[in-house]
Amino acid sequence: MHYCPGAPLARLEIAAALDALRTRLPNLALAGEPPRRPDFVMRGLRELWVTTA
Repeated sequence: MHYCPGAPLARLEIAAALDALRTRLPNLALAGEPPRRPDFVMRGLRELWVTTA
């Protein structure tokens, strides 16, 4: 198993992007349960749908 040195930076970047979206779009909400990737190597969400209404 290896450790990706860029992973913490990627997490910081996505957190900053989501915070900026929430600031600009205060009604931002999940449009449903986000599906996860089934892979062991590439974990995380497959997609993330949101709504602003």
